[in-house]
Amino acid sequence: VPFFGAKNSFRTSMILMIPLSAELILHGANLGPFLPWEEMTFKNFVSPLLSGLRPGVSEELIFRGLVMGNMMRLWKHKTHGIPASVLASALIFAVVHFIGLTGQGFAETLVQVLFCIPFGLVAAAVYARTRCLTGLILAHSFFDCFLMFLKQFPAAANYAGNPTLQ
Repeated sequence: VPFFGAKNSFRTSMILMIPLSAELILHGANLGPFLPWEEMTFKNFVSPLLSGLRPGVSEELIFRGLVMGNMMRLWKHKTHGIPASVLASALIFAVVHFIGLTGQGFAETLVQVLFCIPFGLVAAAVYARTRCLTGLILAHSFFDCFLMFLKQFPAAANYAGNPTLQ
């Protein structure tokens, strides 16, 4: 499993992941005024960081590194082998999130799965282009850390994310 890929592929993978990272940064900036900053502790920052790193690393290694890497290797001589591996790995990524979730409602699970499809497509396309996992791991971990941080403050996240309340 290549972590840095060919020359310049890490930089390319980071550049291709900018739109997803920018979305998080802009959403985070909008959320800032609604967070209970006076209640923030060191744990509020460290816990999401540690909780968000595991899925970012493990899911990229599994879904892009192993699953998609093997699909691309097996289907490379087929007419649409690479696009098929991008689509298949994204769908598998989404389905596993649907099956593996417990402790939350159906609506929340469905939203997460529906977000996993475009995220999986972008991540798979970036991996197909760069063959580099490092940028994907960083972007995925950044996203998961952000979500874990928001889960600590559901009232602020719901208020900031709902434009009808602003």
